[in-house]
Amino acid sequence: MSGSNALIPSLVSLIVGIVVGYILRYFYGRFKLQSIETKAIKIKEDSEKQAQAILAKAEEDAKAKVLEAREAIFQEKNELEKTIRERKNEISSIEKRLASREESIDRWSKTVEEKDRVLLEKERYLKLREEKVIERESRIDKELERIASLTKEEARKKLEEKVKADVDERISAYFNDKVSSLEEKIKELEIESDKKSREILVSAMQRIASDVSKDVNITNITLPDDEMKGRIIGREGRNIRTLENLLGVDIIIDDTPEIVTVSGFDPIRRVIAQITLENLIKDGRIHPARIEEVYEKAKSEVEQKIVEEGTKTFYELGMPMNRISTELIKAVGSLYFRPSYGQNILLHSKEVARLSSIIAGEIGANVEVAKRAGLFHDIGKAVESDVGNKHIEEGIKLLKKVGETSDVITAVAWHHEASGFPSSILDEKEYSETVEAVIVRVADKISGARPGVRYDAGAWGDYVTRVTELEKEAKRMDKIEHAYALQAGREIRLFVKTTVPENELEQIAKDMKKQIIQNTKIRYPGRIKITVVKEKRVVEHTD
Repeated sequence: MSGSNALIPSLVSLIVGIVVGYILRYFYGRFKLQSIETKAIKIKEDSEKQAQAILAKAEEDAKAKVLEAREAIFQEKNELEKTIRERKNEISSIEKRLASREESIDRWSKTVEEKDRVLLEKERYLKLREEKVIERESRIDKELERIASLTKEEARKKLEEKVKADVDERISAYFNDKVSSLEEKIKELEIESDKKSREILVSAMQRIASDVSKDVNITNITLPDDEMKGRIIGREGRNIRTLENLLGVDIIIDDTPEIVTVSGFDPIRRVIAQITLENLIKDGRIHPARIEEVYEKAKSEVEQKIVEEGTKTFYELGMPMNRISTELIKAVGSLYFRPSYGQNILLHSKEVARLSSIIAGEIGANVEVAKRAGLFHDIGKAVESDVGNKHIEEGIKLLKKVGETSDVITAVAWHHEASGFPSSILDEKEYSETVEAVIVRVADKISGARPGVRYDAGAWGDYVTRVTELEKEAKRMDKIEHAYALQAGREIRLFVKTTVPENELEQIAKDMKKQIIQNTKIRYPGRIKITVVKEKRVVEHTD
């Protein structure tokens, strides 16, 4: 029992020792394993670093070798290009030398050819001279043989014939040379005259500076307020009817704020209407009696303005007033209110007068005749609104009436060339075209052709022709005192004499209708309204 008891502690110690040893072995193994793993990791990291270093060095070496190779290639390329350029320069130099030699050879060849040609020409010429000399010697020999057999009289006649033929030949050659020389001189003179005429026209145009003035067939009048429109119309339209009947224009009152429009083809009527309305608006009193009073004042004012403009025109142009009649002054002044194709006729006429006088002075023509004809060339438009050439006839009638000279009348008659010559009242042989007429025609074209002066005359001409013919047709009737075309020719208003019975008014309207239809000059679209007005007025004054 004691032995077994002693064995137990030994066994326990053994077991404990075994367990402790195992544990120690386990931990030692674990420690050793960790140490090995650490070393392995370190070895791996070192090997990776060495590999990266080797790789980096290899890359650097490779890059260096590539750079060296590129540099070597670049140097070789430069050397090769330099060699090529040198070769090209050498080739270009050789080509230039060859081209120069070819040119020299060509020039030498041409020189040789030219010399050969000259030599051949000389040879042919000498041969021809030799043949002519031989032929002449032969003729002389024959002539001597023939003369030897002639009498003295026959020899003299032969000599005269020969001398005459020789003289005729020389005279013919002389005149041919002179004719050729004269033709050249004529051409030179034509060129010089054309140049001189251009210089004269340019000089004249530079010395004339006038404004372009355009006119239209409507005038706008500004009102202080829209209430004034009602006062102009008046109760039941009395005022506007009185205005239109007196003025012979259309007074258009529409939705345009503070504006009344005066429309009419006659510019003088339009100006009178404008002054009348403006004075009525300023005065504020608008009724039929006041309208008539203001109208008479406006009419007198315009007539005075016409005389002033006519007188001023003659003074501006330096024309002596002792040779100017009152009728002519009024005719010239009325051109201030008349347009032609949109151009103010008075301004145009003054410009033509100045241009004509300058051109006449430059070429030595009659300056006074050219100036007067230039001013009066459109004087017929003061009494004739037709856009055709009828104004020339009216102008000549007026100039004859006031005693104008035949030279001025001739220049006026020809200012539209032969197509406009008024052969119905003038003899073309007696009033033949003169230098002054040509000057006026040229000046008229220069003034009318400036940019911005004229517009297309077609529609305006048709309009003026229609309304003027309409009024003329009405005035041909004995019972009509005066007539006005309104609404752009779509209405004709007839004012009959006070002695006409009222039962005849309807017949007058029918007669007017027939006359309009039969007149081919009145071209009208649609219909024309015919209004017949009879107005009877009795005026009595207290003592």
